[in-house]
Amino acid sequence: MNIQEAKETIEKALRAYFARDEIGFPLVPLRQQRPILLIGPPGIGKTAIMEQIPKHITAEYILQYVRAMKNSIGSNVETLYKLMEDRVEALEFIVNQNCRMIGIRLQDMKTRPNLLVAAINRQGKVIIPGGQDSFEAGDSVIIVTTETGLQDIHEILAE
Repeated sequence: MNIQEAKETIEKALRAYFARDEIGFPLVPLRQQRPILLIGPPGIGKTAIMEQIPKHITAEYILQYVRAMKNSIGSNVETLYKLMEDRVEALEFIVNQNCRMIGIRLQDMKTRPNLLVAAINRQGKVIIPGGQDSFEAGDSVIIVTTETGLQDIHEILAE
């Protein structure tokens, strides 16, 4: 088996392990999943293979998840990253013309606790926001929070 065949075989196994049914349950139950073991002499690329596959598959699954989120009803999440063992989410929202938060300074917004407006991308210029900054239509806004499941930029506001 050459390196490309090994990568394809491992990717196939990992995709099977990550596959879910329509309810979200694994198609291959966890108790039936087996570790992946690469055997061979030093220097043939075992480590390189195992370093490349997770990066490729992780990026692919993040994109699939983000697309699913975008296609869900009412969601305007552009990008989602889960961090720190899924306890923190970094989300990207696009501010649309109908957003009721346009023009309101961040210091005047009553946001949920444990939430940070980390960055605003306005026409290609990245802004690390302060209290005087506000959202404009078309802005890409990065939110970092310990609250999970935010679907809309308006959900950053305290109730």
